[in-house]
Amino acid sequence: MMRKAQKTCTLADGTSLPQGRWVVVPAYSINRSSQWHDEPETFDAFRFSRLAERDGFGNRHGIVIPGRGFLTFGIGKHACPGRYFAAVEMKLLLAYLICNYDFKFAGNGRRSDKFFLFSCSPDYGAPLIVKRRMDSSKAFLGTSEGSNA
Repeated sequence: MMRKAQKTCTLADGTSLPQGRWVVVPAYSINRSSQWHDEPETFDAFRFSRLAERDGFGNRHGIVIPGRGFLTFGIGKHACPGRYFAAVEMKLLLAYLICNYDFKFAGNGRRSDKFFLFSCSPDYGAPLIVKRRMDSSKAFLGTSEGSNA
């Protein structure tokens, strides 16, 4: 996350930022900090759902809730206003893909991630085999045999 000071200002700790100075927050490192997560470098699809179960606050660890250990959508009053829409879109897209397609990496499985500046991305050059499921319209749309939908 990068921000440019629009005017000279002094932060709460006394640090002075002159106009035009760039401030960078290492979101990638914070999102993967052992201060916030157990085994942060290990993929864990249920990390946040377990946190919600443990704390008893279902929404406290949701994807749209800005938190100090998850800065993907920002934090505070400058958190992304479109994060709710983005979260719903991601869920809908993922549900559609899971219901309609089978995926498999070609060769020896998952490839390593690529890093550029502050971003981590999958290896876009890794060959992925995608196969459409034959009964996919019924799975996602819930149509029956005799339906005209």
